[in-house]
Amino acid sequence: MFNLSKIKPIWILRFACFCQIAGLGFLTTYEAVHMRQNGLSNGTVGNLLTLQFGLIIIMGPIWGRLADLTLRYKEIVILGMVGLIGSIWIFSYAHDFKSFLIYSCLRGALFPAVNGIMPALAIHNIGKKGQGKGFGGYRAFGSIGFMTATFFLPLFFHEIPAIARAASCFLPFAIYALITLKNPQVQLGARKRFNLKSIPVPLYYYFIAYFLISMTEPAVHAFFGAYGNSLGASDQLIGQIASINGLLALFALPIVGRWIDIKGPRFIILLGMLSQCLRMFTTAQITDPHYLWIPQLFHFLGWAGIEIGTIIYVSSLMDEKDKATGLSIAVSVKVLGMMAGASLMGHLTEAHSYPYMYNVVGTIAFVGTVLFFFQKTAGSSANSGLPSTAG
Repeated sequence: MFNLSKIKPIWILRFACFCQIAGLGFLTTYEAVHMRQNGLSNGTVGNLLTLQFGLIIIMGPIWGRLADLTLRYKEIVILGMVGLIGSIWIFSYAHDFKSFLIYSCLRGALFPAVNGIMPALAIHNIGKKGQGKGFGGYRAFGSIGFMTATFFLPLFFHEIPAIARAASCFLPFAIYALITLKNPQVQLGARKRFNLKSIPVPLYYYFIAYFLISMTEPAVHAFFGAYGNSLGASDQLIGQIASINGLLALFALPIVGRWIDIKGPRFIILLGMLSQCLRMFTTAQITDPHYLWIPQLFHFLGWAGIEIGTIIYVSSLMDEKDKATGLSIAVSVKVLGMMAGASLMGHLTEAHSYPYMYNVVGTIAFVGTVLFFFQKTAGSSANSGLPSTAG
C-alpha cells in the first residue's frame, strides 16, 4: 500500500470519496432493477426501500450523536463500510424476498454510519476557509466513482450480481485512506447535552422543505431504472444513462461549490430545488428510453446544488460540537422524504403509471420549493456560506 501520510488531506478525501461512491453508488441504479428481475412486485420493492429508509432515519441520529460524543468520526465510518461490504455480497446472491429483506436491514442500519458521518469528517479536514469549493471538489471525485460503477463496470460485467461484487472491491481502499484523516478534537469540558433546542429555528423550516424535495429521490434513481426497463431499456442502457449524472456532477460540484462561497447556500439550494421539480415533470413526458438522458441534464443543479448547499447550510448553523449530529439529522430528514416517496411511488405506479407518478412527486417537490422560497433568511453566516463562529 502507498504511504498516504505525506499527502494533503483534501486529496486523501477525494480518493476516499471516489472509492466510497464506486463501491456503493451502483445500488441507487440497480437495486430496484435487481429486485424486480427476481420476481418482486413494485409494491414489494417500495416496501423494502421503505424499510431501509426507516432504519436509516432511526440509526442516523444515533450514529451522529455517537460520533459527537466519542469524536471517533473515522472509526464509525470504517465500521459502516466493513458492514456494507458484507451487505453488498448478500445483495449479489439474493434471489427471494427473505434474502432481500436481510440485505435491506443491514444496509439500512449501516448506511448512515457512512453517509451521515463522512460529510462531517470531510468538513473537519477541509477546514473553515472555502468550504463550498473544498467540499465540491471532494464530492466531484465521488462522481467519477459513480460513473465507474454505473458505466464502466457494466462494460466488463454484464449481470447485476457480478457488478455488485466488483464494486465492493473499492471499499477496502476507501477504508485504507480514511485511517490517515484526523478526527475532531473538542475539550471534554466544552461539550454539552444535545436536545431539540440545539437545532437553530431556521433549520426546522428548511428540514420541512428538504423533506418534500427529498420525496423525488427514488424517482431519480431506483424507480428511474425500473421505468427505463418498462420502456424497453436494457441494463446496460440504464447504466449508461445513469452515468450522465456522474458526468454532470463531475463538472457541477466544483462550480456549485464556488457559487455557494460567493452567493451563499440558500440561493443555490433554491435553484437546485426548482431544477429537481423540472426534472420530474420532464421525465413524465418521455416515452422512448433513448431520450431518458434529457431529464438527467437537470442533475447539474437539481442534485449538486441541494447536496453541497445542504451540507454547508446545516454545518454553518449548527454548533461546532454538534455538527455530526446535525448533518446526520439532515440525512434522516432526507431519507424520511425518500421513504415516503418510495412508498407513494410504488403504489402510484401500480395503480396508475410511471408518468402519473412523476407528475405527482414533481408537484410535491414544487410545494417544498415554494415553502423554502418564502422562508425568512437565517442570518449572515447561513446566507453567505461562511461557517458559523458559534461554539
